[in-house]
Amino acid sequence: MKTFITTTLKTFAILAVMFAGVAFADAATYENDPLQNGTGITSISEGTGSCNGCSGQDTSVPVDIDQPGEWTEVTVYTDYMTQIGSTQSIFTARSYYQVQNALNQSSSTFTFTTQLKASNASTKTDSVTVTNLPSSYKVEYVSGHIENQHAQQYPGTCQYPQHGYDYSVNSQIFNSGGQQIGYGGQLDTTGGNYCAQGTVSVTYRITNTEPTAPNVDVTTTGADNITTSAARLKGRLESGNSVNVWFRYSTSSSVTCSTGTNTNASPSNVSGGTNFTGNISGLTPNTRYYYRACANGDSGDRLYFDTQEVTTNYTYAWEPGEWGSCINNIQTLDFDCVRYPGGDIVADNQCYIHVGPKPVETRECGVTGDDLTITTEPANVDENSATINGEVQTGETGHVFFVWNVESPNVDCVNGPYFAYVPDVNYPLEAGDTFSYTFPNNSITPNTTYHYKACARDDNNNIVSGIRREFTTDDNGGMQHPDANTQSPQDVGEDSAELRGSIDMNDFDNGIVFFVYGQDEDRIADVDNHYDTYNDVVDDEDNDQFEAEFVDGNFDGDDDFTEEVNNLEENERYYYQICVEYDDENNDPRLECGGVEDFETDNNNNNNNNDDTEIETDAPRNVTQTTAEMCGDLVDDGGNSVQTWIEFRNANQSFYNYTPTRQRREGTFCERVSGLTPNTTYIYRACTPDDCAPTRSFRTLGNTIQQGQLPVITTDPVTDIRSNSAVLNGTYVTNAPSGTCRFDYGRTSALGRSTRTYNVSGYGACVHSFTNLASNTQYCVQAVIETVYGTDRGSVRCFTTPPSTGGPTPPPVVVVEDDTEIDLLGLGLGISLVRLDIDDDEEVIIRGENIDYVVSWQNVSELDLFDLELKVVIPPEIQVTDISRGRFDQDENTIYFTIDELRGADVERNIPGEDGDMTISGLVNRGTVGNLVTAEAEISYDNPINDAREDAIAWDIDEYGVQVAGVTASVFGLGNITFLGWLVILLGLFIIFLVARWLYLEREEMRAQAYAGYMPYPAPAPYNGGYAAQANVPMYAEPDVPYMPPVASQPRDTYQPYRPNRG
Repeated sequence: MKTFITTTLKTFAILAVMFAGVAFADAATYENDPLQNGTGITSISEGTGSCNGCSGQDTSVPVDIDQPGEWTEVTVYTDYMTQIGSTQSIFTARSYYQVQNALNQSSSTFTFTTQLKASNASTKTDSVTVTNLPSSYKVEYVSGHIENQHAQQYPGTCQYPQHGYDYSVNSQIFNSGGQQIGYGGQLDTTGGNYCAQGTVSVTYRITNTEPTAPNVDVTTTGADNITTSAARLKGRLESGNSVNVWFRYSTSSSVTCSTGTNTNASPSNVSGGTNFTGNISGLTPNTRYYYRACANGDSGDRLYFDTQEVTTNYTYAWEPGEWGSCINNIQTLDFDCVRYPGGDIVADNQCYIHVGPKPVETRECGVTGDDLTITTEPANVDENSATINGEVQTGETGHVFFVWNVESPNVDCVNGPYFAYVPDVNYPLEAGDTFSYTFPNNSITPNTTYHYKACARDDNNNIVSGIRREFTTDDNGGMQHPDANTQSPQDVGEDSAELRGSIDMNDFDNGIVFFVYGQDEDRIADVDNHYDTYNDVVDDEDNDQFEAEFVDGNFDGDDDFTEEVNNLEENERYYYQICVEYDDENNDPRLECGGVEDFETDNNNNNNNNDDTEIETDAPRNVTQTTAEMCGDLVDDGGNSVQTWIEFRNANQSFYNYTPTRQRREGTFCERVSGLTPNTTYIYRACTPDDCAPTRSFRTLGNTIQQGQLPVITTDPVTDIRSNSAVLNGTYVTNAPSGTCRFDYGRTSALGRSTRTYNVSGYGACVHSFTNLASNTQYCVQAVIETVYGTDRGSVRCFTTPPSTGGPTPPPVVVVEDDTEIDLLGLGLGISLVRLDIDDDEEVIIRGENIDYVVSWQNVSELDLFDLELKVVIPPEIQVTDISRGRFDQDENTIYFTIDELRGADVERNIPGEDGDMTISGLVNRGTVGNLVTAEAEISYDNPINDAREDAIAWDIDEYGVQVAGVTASVFGLGNITFLGWLVILLGLFIIFLVARWLYLEREEMRAQAYAGYMPYPAPAPYNGGYAAQANVPMYAEPDVPYMPPVASQPRDTYQPYRPNRG
């Protein structure tokens, strides 16, 4: 048994060796290192290349793409051939690349793996790497090809077609099975192993996908919460990611982000579009501090603020008010408790605490006598206080006081606008007695002109006054530096411009006046911080970047200057400011500059900065202590609506603030600005995207408006009177934080109608453009002001419009007079003052289509309309993608837009009413075929004649259609028919078919019977007089004719009807 088993095992072993020899007799092998340079079968190089022997490749390459968006290309080579010295060919040769595309990669090293496969050779695997990669990148396949060039290189040895080929890589190379290589997938050994050597070359692009870090840009936005010893600084990071921010401040104007006192910001690390603040304390009262917002990589503009003056030591006084009513023949004088500085009326208990009991002063009613006062010159005028004087000339009085105004001669003893009551007077005063009033310290402003009158009440309770006088307070001992003011440029050309500015030396002498200009805004703006003398500036000139232009070397006084500069670069923006060198109180040289202005030179093909638009700066309106209306005139809009805005700044600042941009057409406009500083000069200019107009200036009023009294208004003369319009004017004093003014008007002094109201504060001018008037007609107007403390009305003024002068006289028309008049315009009925339209230039829309709704409007009346509200409702089938104006409510798919003013037509000058438009872009989404898609526009406004709220409505209606063979088509609603509807239609058609079929069959049957002479009823018997019955006649019966076949030569004269299914 053992011998049998042993013999059996030996037999199987011999067979196994025999079969193995047969199986591997045809086995082949890939060469491990075709290039014989140690790289293996796979190598890599940077760039796009072909192999050509694949020399110079490596197993790893570094790349340099450290910037976001930067990219490079690498080529991965796989070399293949049969093993050197082998005579066995390789069949079904294939190449496999593991990587096609690799996105969102983060490793600093990336590996490419390749394989060579065959049906009779074992698989060979190799890999190469790319190093020095960024933290985020992607790898993308670009191109590839497979080639063997030995037939071209060695035609004598490698002379067969399998030794020369070149074809492209396809997608199979990235599948696990691989793409066939070689010549028909075969690598032979004819001519030697090298003749069949080939190369796979695959190029990849590697792209840095790290996010682009925005440039750091920080802005100093201001300071608030300013007290005597503390303030809050404010800044904003305009752009940047995760940037550290802080503030620096100092009493020195040269503060930078590395000098001065540092204060932390909250938050301290921000990204673009974020505001931040910093609180500082321990400041000195009544001191100017300079500060900047700072960030890693940038610094904001230098601004400044002044801490408040310590005013805790108030003084109080009982100030006489008005005489009360006459009760029991006695009048009592009322007294108010007034706190200084400030002149504010406070609670009486403050005077009881600090002064004592309220004075009691009475007089008898009906005292007779004549009083007259004469105003005398003021005395003891200094920076913040003055004494005004009066004298009784004749008679006697029991009540004297003063009225005064700031920078305006409009004062009277009834309307003020400001009243000063004389304390400690021993009434009655008689002829020769004097009286005076001293303004408390700091209650009036330095370098300001005041107008005043002395007033008294006579024995008949009539108010009499002296002549108007005036005084100007001192300028606080002179300013601590000259006053420089840079003005807008003029005559800007291709290579030249005229620079303008003014200098007031303020008692300093021997000033050196010059302009500094160039393209480097920062250096121009910081001249007075970095230099002390004109020579220092000249020594640092840098061609077009930074240059100085000398004007005057020994200037005293106050004057305007212009200087032309030449040899400028065309189509470039330049910045400039006027400066003066002077010696300060310590005889040290200093520079004072007037703030930066800018301009842009023209190009060669342009002789004006503004080819299409022209804008001018108009005079300001309604200037108060803290508000003003700054105006401009868009003279030429170039045929399209234009964005406009106002730039304004404090005359002591070098940067402009901006009002919101508004789209408008030609005409004048104003922007109301609040939050201004009282008694301060401001510079402003009107701007478009093309250019800014020359500047104008104004000065806000002082801050001495009394509070808690009745308002005062006067009706001033009407101006600019035309046949159909005029300008109404009034001057007001609110004596309250705010109020409203208007004009009552009518064709007689009874008035009866009112204009729109205007919000006002402080004091100033109330102006209204009075339009839609009749020619050669009298109108009467009266100015009215209302506050929380009461209402005041000015006098009634009347004027007459001139006759109309336009057009030929029409022929006479005879009409029947009707005493009944119906004025639809006056009633607000039947006439729309605004034309409104919405259109998308489509009749049928389809899904995926982009459409644009254009909404246009125009004032078609002669009335000026204000505060119009436009609402555009877009249908749900339309997804809004962009709007040119207004605010979009996504929930309601509705656009809202407010039109501040829409001017009426000027018929006399043939000027149409103001118009405007907006564009709404959208994408057509899913909808129901055949439905109507309706967009609605509605504009609502107040009719200025009757204050009725009116509106205009417009629609755009499209049909939701389909696209057939590339053509948009409407299906007229058939797409909406339901299954039941189609079933009813088919049933109706079937019934029609059955009826038609029955009618046809009946006709056929009747034709057949008629042809055979068939009569279905017997003929009636002849008439026999009725005496005997007619014999029975049998019914007709067809004769039984035997069938005879028809003779072929005779025609067949029988008719057989069509009888389906009748047998």
